Amino acid sequence: MRVIDAARIMQAGYAPQGRLSVARSLNRAGVQAHLLTDGTLVVPGTNEHMDWVSFNLRVRPRMSSVLASVLRSGASGARWHSGFLTHAEILFDWARPHRPRRIIGHSLGAASAQIVGASLKIPTIGFAAPRTKHGSTRFAGEGWVLNVNRTDDLVAWQPPRGFGFRHIGSLFALRPPQTNPGGDHKMKFYIQLLQHPVAGARVPKVWPPRR
Repeated sequence: MRVIDAARIMQAGYAPQGRLSVARSLNRAGVQAHLLTDGTLVVPGTNEHMDWVSFNLRVRPRMSSVLASVLRSGASGARWHSGFLTHAEILFDWARPHRPRRIIGHSLGAASAQIVGASLKIPTIGFAAPRTKHGSTRFAGEGWVLNVNRTDDLVAWQPPRGFGFRHIGSLFALRPPQTNPGGDHKMKFYIQLLQHPVAGARVPKVWPPRR
């Protein structure tokens, strides 16, 4: 999939009616996602005040008994941002039987997508993706994940590095010609920068890379 196309799909994923061909949708315990007819799973980010309480601010690392029991390998011992993991466990439980072909996520949705995409070993693209894994130990399936973050998007670099978290998979930083710290988190600003001839040049054009 072209990364710019993924960005446009993600933008439409916040109001997919009439814009995307949706096969089924998830709306459970604060987690929303849309599975498109072509097998693309689209995961929006924070869109309710309770998302901060339920997911974003629950920083303490924890392991996942859900992923460890289902995957049987690669998940045992991995420690994650507790809130992002809670979101990802709900998404994983719903998505796995539907066998998505790829995942696209934004913000909170990108944090969750990192975990689910690596666990299912399917191509995953996250925009404005926060740090989600605790510790440096590599997680099986990380090679399937691409994260695209603006350097001036404060949300995309949370929790702070000193907390011990990191992004999983490949990470490409978009550096805008003029910074606007904290003000460029929405997908429309990511699309603008991906189209910039200089700022967007380092980001892969397609994911996964053609071999």
